[in-house]
Amino acid sequence: MRNLIIILLCFFHLVATAQTWVPSAIADMPFATTNNSVCEAKVNGVDYMFSFGGLDTSKKFTGIHQESFRYNVSTNTWNGIGSLPDTLGKIAGAASYIKNKIYIMGGYHVYNDGSELSSSRVHIYNPSTNVYETDGSPIPVPTDDHAQVVWNDSLVYLIGGWSNTTNIDDVQVYDPAMDTWQAATPLPNNNQYKFFGAQATMLGDTIFYYGGAVINTNFPAIPAMRIGIIDPTNPLTINWLSVKFYSPNALYRSIGITNPNEQITFLGGSKESYNYNGLAYDGGVGVAPANMQVIYNPADASFKMDTSQSFPMDLRGLANVSPNVKYICGGMEQNQKVSKKAYKLTYMSTVATSDFAKDIGLKVYPNPTTDQIIVSANKFIKQSKFAIINSLGQIVKNGLIENKQFKISLSDVPAGNYYLVLDIAGNNIAKAIMKMD
Repeated sequence: MRNLIIILLCFFHLVATAQTWVPSAIADMPFATTNNSVCEAKVNGVDYMFSFGGLDTSKKFTGIHQESFRYNVSTNTWNGIGSLPDTLGKIAGAASYIKNKIYIMGGYHVYNDGSELSSSRVHIYNPSTNVYETDGSPIPVPTDDHAQVVWNDSLVYLIGGWSNTTNIDDVQVYDPAMDTWQAATPLPNNNQYKFFGAQATMLGDTIFYYGGAVINTNFPAIPAMRIGIIDPTNPLTINWLSVKFYSPNALYRSIGITNPNEQITFLGGSKESYNYNGLAYDGGVGVAPANMQVIYNPADASFKMDTSQSFPMDLRGLANVSPNVKYICGGMEQNQKVSKKAYKLTYMSTVATSDFAKDIGLKVYPNPTTDQIIVSANKFIKQSKFAIINSLGQIVKNGLIENKQFKISLSDVPAGNYYLVLDIAGNNIAKAIMKMD
C-alpha cells in the first residue's frame, strides 16, 4: 500500500494535470422535469437547491408546468413547495438567489396553436418562510432563454434572450432593494452577440457567456464566447469585448461556472439547437447531449475541452453551494428523455492519459458504474497493479491486475467520486471514476 501511495504522488507530479467538474448522483427529484429554473439558497446554515417550473415527460406544450421543488443538501431529500404563482406554466426562465430571496424571471409559455409568449413576470420566493411574495416589477422587455447573473450581491442582469419573435440585444438590470429596472449597455446588435439558449457566469466584474442559438437558417448554435466588463463605479456601463470563437464546439442550454482557479467552464447542454421537445430546428431529429466541458482561461484567452464526464442537456441554471461544489437537476438525457436525476458537481483534478495507455488500447468502463469497473487492454502485462483512491487521497481498494480484461468490484465501496490509479509495466495512469447507488 505504501508503494502505491508513492506511485500516486510521483505520478501526480510527473504528468500534466487538468481540472474538471465531476458529477455524482444524489437523490432523484420527485418529478421528472426539464428546462427548469434552478438556483441555490441557504436557510439557517443549510444549503438547498431549488427547481421552478419546466416541462414534464410528455415533451408537449400541455406538459409545461408550474411545479417547484426544494432539495436539502444535508439530508439528501426533496420536497415540493408551492407552484409558481402564475396563470401559465413556463420554461426557459432563470432563477437567482440574492439578499436571501430567490427571483424567478422570464421564461415562455407555449399555446395549443404553437405560438409562444415570453414572460415579463418576476416571482419572488422567500426560502426562509417557504412562501412566494408579491411579484416584483415586470421586466421591461419580456425575455426567455436569456442569460442571468448576479453582480456584487446587489443587482440581477438579464442578458439578451428571445422576446416573442426575435433575439434581443437588451441588458436589463433589476435592483431588488428598490424593485426597479434600468437598461445597461446593450449587446452589440449582431448575430455574434445576440442569442437565445446561452448561459452566463461572472468572475469579479466580468460577465462571460458562451454559445446559444442565433437568428439564421434553423437557428444554429455557435461556439462563441462573449465577455463584458461592468464598470463598478457605474454598473449600467458594460464594455463588451471582441467575440472569441472555439470552433466547432458550440453549446446550447448548458450551464456556466466560475472555477476556483479563476477559469470559466460551460458544461452540459448540446452542440445543436432544438425546440422545447428536444428535436433539432435543423431537420427535426432528436438532439443528443454534448457531454463536454468547454473551459476558458481569461489569463491567456485560451480554450480547452474535457469529455471525461457525462451531463444532461436542456439545463437552465445550477445551485452554487460553494466554490468547489455545485448542484444540478432535471434536463434531458440521451434520446431526449426528460430526467428526474440530480447531481452534485465537485471540482477535481484528473490526470491526462499517457501515450502508453493508448498504445496498449487501455479502456476503463462502465463509468459511471453501480457495481464494477472493467480494465481491459490488448495484451496482459504481469505484475500490473491498481488502486482505488477516494477524494481524500485514501486507498479504499488495491491489488494486482490478473489478466487483460480484469474486473474490479465496487459493490463494497460507497457511492462517490474516486481515482483509479494503474501501475502497468512502470507506466502510471490515473482516471476519475464515479460509483453510483
